Amino acid sequence: MKLGQKIADLRKKSGLSQEALAEKMNVSRQAVSKWESNQSIPDIKKIVDLSELFGVTTDYLLKNGTPSFELPGKSSEEKIEKALPAITDQEIDQYLEVAKKAAHFESLSIALFFVALAIFCLFLSFTFIASRISGTIAYTAPIVIIAIALG
Repeated sequence: MKLGQKIADLRKKSGLSQEALAEKMNVSRQAVSKWESNQSIPDIKKIVDLSELFGVTTDYLLKNGTPSFELPGKSSEEKIEKALPAITDQEIDQYLEVAKKAAHFESLSIALFFVALAIFCLFLSFTFIASRISGTIAYTAPIVIIAIALG
């Protein structure tokens, strides 16, 4: 499909006459007629203006192929709004409550990891006093604390 035919089709689908399109584009009706009959081509600024007016891409106007968009009157935003479910205030409050509780547990588990590391370092430094007891505690206490943190 050539540029002129695309302009004519888009103009008709938008319910505009050649004169109305010419007025919106600040050109004469004869200029629109020449565009549609492929006797002339609009300058690049007018092509951009046409794409904005009709809600199409400049690629669609200038290249061959079918549009990958919705024409005016059938916007994709309206379809998205219909497809998405509405979320109630109660559902939002429930989500925020659960997220708040989860944040407390996440911070607690991070703190327990640091406590486990501190206990490991502390008892490791005491191994010169009583190596069996301190060594056992140095390894088992952090493992138990990390298991609690992961739980």
